[in-house]
Formats: sequence, structure tokens, C-alpha cells
Amino acid sequence: MPFYRRLVALRDQHQIDTELVAVFPDSEGEAHGVLKDARLDSIVLASGVPLSRIKVTGTPTLILVDSRGVVSRAWSGELTPDGEEEVIKALKPRDP
Repeated sequence: MPFYRRLVALRDQHQIDTELVAVFPDSEGEAHGVLKDARLDSIVLASGVPLSRIKVTGTPTLILVDSRGVVSRAWSGELTPDGEEEVIKALKPRDP
């Protein structure tokens, strides 16, 4: 989970402007344990969510949702280094 820790660090350094939310079908206790073990417990947790409800068919999946709740991008599967950079670029604040 190094990439997700990198996203947290970028968020904390105000280099990306986003809220990170981890969605798990597992119970809150199980999901919190996974995040804690991965040193990602500063991410907002939504547990007990059937992945089919958010149209996710596999994990990991990253979904970029805008401030209106509209999905603007999605990435499925383990990302390559280029894919990780694509995600980070999509999360960086846009120049006005």
C-alpha cells in the first residue's frame, strides 16, 4: 500500500486537493484494522458497503469523484508507476 501512503502524504502536504475515502464491504472493525495495519488510518472509512452498490467489480479500484458527486475518472487493478503518476496528476489542483 505504498501508493496510498504516498497519496496521504501528498494530501497532508497540500500538494493534492482531495478527500481520501476507503470503501470496504467488511465490517468497520475489520476495515479499520486493515487501514491501521497499512498505516492508512487517517483516511476516511466507509465500511459495510457492498461493492456492487458503487459498481466496483474488483479491487483495488480508485474512483475520482468531483464536488458534485459525479465520477470523473476510475482506475482498476494494481497501478503501474505511470498509472500512479496519472492518478496524482488528476488529483493536483488545476490552475484557474
